[in-house]
Amino acid sequence: MGDGVPDPPLPPAGEPPRAVLPLDGVVIPADEAGTLAKQIGYIYDFNDLDVMLQKLYGVRKIAEWASPRISAAEIAFEVLNKIQTDPDLVGPFLAIIYRDKRCVEPLRGMILRIAPKVTITDANVDAQAGAIAQALAAVLQQLPGAPALREALATYSNAYAGFSSAATRLLAYKALHDCLHREQKRLFSDLDAAAATADTDPESRIMLDEFVEMLDDLLQRISDAMSSLSADEQSGQSYWVADIRDAREQIRQGLENRDNGSVGIGLAMVDRVVHERPQQLNHQIIQVMGSLPLSALRDAFGAAAAVGGGPAAQLGVASDKLEALRLRLTERVKEHAIWQRADHTLQSVERQIAAGAGLNPVTLMNLWGGLKRIVRSLIAPEPEEPSTKEIQEKSDLFDDAWAQYALNVGAAEEERARARLWLAQRFYSYRNAVINRFYQVDRRLMADCKAVARLGGPVDALL
Repeated sequence: MGDGVPDPPLPPAGEPPRAVLPLDGVVIPADEAGTLAKQIGYIYDFNDLDVMLQKLYGVRKIAEWASPRISAAEIAFEVLNKIQTDPDLVGPFLAIIYRDKRCVEPLRGMILRIAPKVTITDANVDAQAGAIAQALAAVLQQLPGAPALREALATYSNAYAGFSSAATRLLAYKALHDCLHREQKRLFSDLDAAAATADTDPESRIMLDEFVEMLDDLLQRISDAMSSLSADEQSGQSYWVADIRDAREQIRQGLENRDNGSVGIGLAMVDRVVHERPQQLNHQIIQVMGSLPLSALRDAFGAAAAVGGGPAAQLGVASDKLEALRLRLTERVKEHAIWQRADHTLQSVERQIAAGAGLNPVTLMNLWGGLKRIVRSLIAPEPEEPSTKEIQEKSDLFDDAWAQYALNVGAAEEERARARLWLAQRFYSYRNAVINRFYQVDRRLMADCKAVARLGGPVDALL
């Protein structure tokens, strides 16, 4: 072939043609190779990389010889294999590759595979996933030809397929839950008051116009969260999304026609979805968590570690990290479910408070007692948490307001109205503190759902 590069040998009769890289005797079936010429051109666009490549044992000649048959990723494998002999080249090479996003996807897996000592992460890659990827990379580098290890990793790959689907669904349902739960802090009673004067009061119209814009944003966030669900699962959630969409149009048309009644109907529709649907979505989270095969994935790591020998012991560390994540996620889902029940009781108390003169003291007292017990049991494990002290203080203040209300049961209506107002103010202060604490639980569970969803990405690229 010239330039000192030998012609590829002819394959034995009956076998498909094979392209042979003269470096290290790497053999790649031609029918598995991609088109190199176009992708390798992206690399050669950089003059500084071109100079660097000339130092790497004739890689350019190999690329020119193999261009119709060998993929850019395979050439990258060889390039990086040689870079390992000169650590000073690793940093500049990766910096150049990452400057052109066209190169990232075909090369990322190979970079991780043969340069495990180089940290290749972005801000969105969880430390758990990075640690596991590094452990696997080290094993694959040191034991690239161990059949038993490859078989064990194939077992992992099968487990990961089911895991990846369930992890994506878990994250999607949690995102849908948070889209709605985030709006629960909004006082719909204030919007109802604005709806009553929307036809005459400019400030009320401004408040309601802003609410319609919020619904536009909410529907977009819901759409983004649902995009990773299957068509059947999206269909199962579509009815309440349609309710929000219809409510938005009801409010918008009511404002245009100065029809306060239509505005009020639209607000009631949104209020119902925002306060009722998170409970059902929490059930979905629990269901998907039950189908998440984290244990199977952990066992697959263990199998790979068992057959891999000394270097594969790093997989044991990865397995431990995975088990820790599984246990933490399980506890977070349980915690989230209990908070969701507390939230349901909180809404029942709120409806009694909002009833005004129609408040039923016996019903309210029973609901409040149950709510207080649930919330106190939830915050007890973190006594030094600032929100724990805040909730306890506001709970005591509501108890004081309730005692004052009870003293005014037989008083004149003006005194009773003043006591009800004081009671409502104390309750809404307590309510906001509880919701803020629930938001902390939301954020912790969401962070773990994201970690689980990201967990397989870097690892899967290696396999």
